[in-house]
Amino acid sequence: MAPPENLQAISLLKKFIQFVISSNVNNIQEIPEFRDITRELVQKDPNTANAVREALTEPSKRPLPRRSTARRRRRRDGLSYRPPYTSRTSARRGSNFDAHPKQPAKHADIRDQSVMPGVEAQPAEESTKQAKQAEHIAQTPTPSSLQYGSNFDAYPPQPGKHADMEDQNITPSIQAQSAEESTKLAKEAEHNAQTSTPSSNFQDFAFQVTQSLWHIKLFQEEVPSAFHQSILRSLAKRDDEQSPALQHWSDGSMFVRVIEASAASQKRRKVLNMLEYIWAYEWHQDQVDRARNETFTKRRKPISDRTAAGRVLDAIQKPAIPGYISKREKDLQRGRIEKQLLRGKILSTKLVKELGLGILFSPEIWDYIKLSSKELDQLIHDFRNDYQFMILFEALSKQLYTFVEQGCPDLRQFFLDLKSSRALDFADLVSMERMETEYADLPAQKNYWNDKLERALADLECYIKVSILAKPKGASFEQDDAIYILNNEISCEDLQRLNGKWLTSLLIFAIMGVTDRPGWVSFGYSIQIDQTDNPFKRCAEDISSRRERGQEPLVYFRPLNHQNSHFTLLEINEKDRMIRHYDSLPVKENRDLVMQKAQHGLGHMGFQFEEAVCLVPSE
Repeated sequence: MAPPENLQAISLLKKFIQFVISSNVNNIQEIPEFRDITRELVQKDPNTANAVREALTEPSKRPLPRRSTARRRRRRDGLSYRPPYTSRTSARRGSNFDAHPKQPAKHADIRDQSVMPGVEAQPAEESTKQAKQAEHIAQTPTPSSLQYGSNFDAYPPQPGKHADMEDQNITPSIQAQSAEESTKLAKEAEHNAQTSTPSSNFQDFAFQVTQSLWHIKLFQEEVPSAFHQSILRSLAKRDDEQSPALQHWSDGSMFVRVIEASAASQKRRKVLNMLEYIWAYEWHQDQVDRARNETFTKRRKPISDRTAAGRVLDAIQKPAIPGYISKREKDLQRGRIEKQLLRGKILSTKLVKELGLGILFSPEIWDYIKLSSKELDQLIHDFRNDYQFMILFEALSKQLYTFVEQGCPDLRQFFLDLKSSRALDFADLVSMERMETEYADLPAQKNYWNDKLERALADLECYIKVSILAKPKGASFEQDDAIYILNNEISCEDLQRLNGKWLTSLLIFAIMGVTDRPGWVSFGYSIQIDQTDNPFKRCAEDISSRRERGQEPLVYFRPLNHQNSHFTLLEINEKDRMIRHYDSLPVKENRDLVMQKAQHGLGHMGFQFEEAVCLVPSE
């Protein structure tokens, strides 16, 4: 492999050429700095300057194929295939051949004669192909023949020669074929440009891969099945017309979490699928080698790879019970197995072998597998010739081992590897490390929630100081600093209570107000459970009033204040006809008190009471 310095120089030269072509740079030689830079290259590194000069002048040294007009004319008369009579008639009527009459006595019997010694007969297709290549090369300008202000007439016509009269008749067909081939080549070039990965896209590629690592690390759990069950229940109860409650605005945080978790699950599963394909191919190849070495033909020769592969698949698909699987099912299963083996072969023998395991994190890995052999080889060639990609793939290979062993990648180590290799610019690293700042060093599971709460509170305080109160980032809250949430004034000093201190009723109400919730969820102020005999009287009146107006059933949440020392949560669910009590510190006295007061104030509704599970996760 070439030294990294050479690859970096080639990458920069490639960027320069692409910029000049795409930006339509004209008359660059008129800029004085252009001559100074060129002279400096010649003086300080003459070897590189000579290499550039030789590369530019090399096409002009290719000898042009000589076209023999006489041979081409002789082969046309001696072809086994003759053009239609109408074509020959129209040719005789034209004036192009008047100056060159045929010589039937000389060439009349060439078709029936044997090939003369030393003369090689060539088919018509090869003759046309040679003529087309000769014309294409003759019309292609070389760097040494171009001059500023010219019209690229590198090879001007030579009048007076006999070949020009012949070209007037064969040019239309050759031009048609050349145009068709040019269109095909243009489409192939466009497709290769889309499938290849030039150096100019390295930053985008690096950001996409880093985002995949960040997603996999952030959302390590699947979307719970209870969420999907709730979706099915809501679909079963949904009426033809949209419910008014569904039109209520929500901040959509739950929606974003579900979508992001699903995307992270898909990326995680994709990487693992690629590893499974590689394992399947390696195992199958080992079985094929065993079968080829242990099974022989009647002549005591090893069987072919194709025969061995067929026997391995037959052994895999052999059912334990005769007739257990039908022929159609067996064919479908065989097709699926062969498809997975083909994917594993491309990954194992091409992508992973040439680029390393880090390529499996590429967001376009599925597109790479679907490429043709030629396109895939070109893609691998482009990757290997760019030192930045190879350094990135090496860092990603380490992250793949970490991901498989620990369940998530290590973003901090990933960025340290990129920093040490200097594969990215400083500005790009700073932008990408914003992901690492928040999620690269997640604490242990038992301290996860406390640490996440502290970070969220720190971000909230910083946002209020800088964006709302226009204070410096490191300033402290003053006594009269406050914000308004749901028309209630909340002191900024009370926000510091969110880290585990005693909460106020207004603060709890504000938190419930800004929390994402469905439109059919209602909330209110906390209720003093031990100061009155019927603390749920007003809540029961609100529910009865809504029922009388025929409004949709709701789910009510009311915080319960126990002697200004403890808060619990009461859920009144009109949909399920249930009353649930949530307590983070379940005590029998509190449970009995809430049940007694709920039966007294809400018993007429006929709902069932339930003491729900503990709010905090068990350690």
